[in-house]
Amino acid sequence: QESHERNGLPINCVVFMDEAGLPEESHESLKVLHYFLDQPQVAFVAITNRILDAAKTNRAISLFRPITGEDDLRTLAYGCMCRDYKNPPTHLRTSMNRLSQFCSAYIEVIQDSRFSSFFGLRDFIHFIHYLRRHRSSEQDITPQLVLEALERNFNGVEPEDVLASIFLSKRGLCFSEDHGSDL
Repeated sequence: QESHERNGLPINCVVFMDEAGLPEESHESLKVLHYFLDQPQVAFVAITNRILDAAKTNRAISLFRPITGEDDLRTLAYGCMCRDYKNPPTHLRTSMNRLSQFCSAYIEVIQDSRFSSFFGLRDFIHFIHYLRRHRSSEQDITPQLVLEALERNFNGVEPEDVLASIFLSKRGLCFSEDHGSDL
């Protein structure tokens, strides 16, 4: 920041720390931040799924986001797939109906104790974006595409995995050896 100011550049630096709660597991590993939070010369943004200790939370603004409800999740998924989600183009209507099923699948996943602390809303949003970008304009979302999106955004899955079962089999999509769509 100082070098930018010396050179007359109108640039502001920001320190961004994703998953800031992880270093808290080791003893006082983020204590070094206290001075910089008290004497801010550079903006600092920390994102975490855990509550930070009192020393850090007293030096910051906390924003808590509640768990997304199914209606909000559906609106978010529709908006990711189509700009005018209330009146989608004809070729997207089947895909939009399928998104509602994927919202239910995601809720089932995050309510499962095996996955609740591992996957988050960001994974689901990127899953929907992947479906939108890679789906052919004339076809519905295929089981193969769903599996690829799960592999890409939910840390890799196989057709027989629990996640694949939740997103495919329980939603009426079958994954076959020829990787086609069996509805």
